[in-house]
Amino acid sequence: MAESPQAFYLRIANQADRVTAASILYANGYSVQPVRRKKNGRSYEYLVKFWIGQQDVDDVEVPE
Repeated sequence: MAESPQAFYLRIANQADRVTAASILYANGYSVQPVRRKKNGRSYEYLVKFWIGQQDVDDVEVPE
């Protein structure tokens, strides 16, 4: 059984900066996911979750 990947988080307040960071991570082989969690009663903090994604994919149909 494969070991589950360890996830890391970046706390970035500005949306444009989160998109840029996620794009750079994705381009370098990481899997990325946006995360929103409650900071206190009314506000949220926004994070970028990233981990090393699976490198090999088997049985993929490639359209011609």
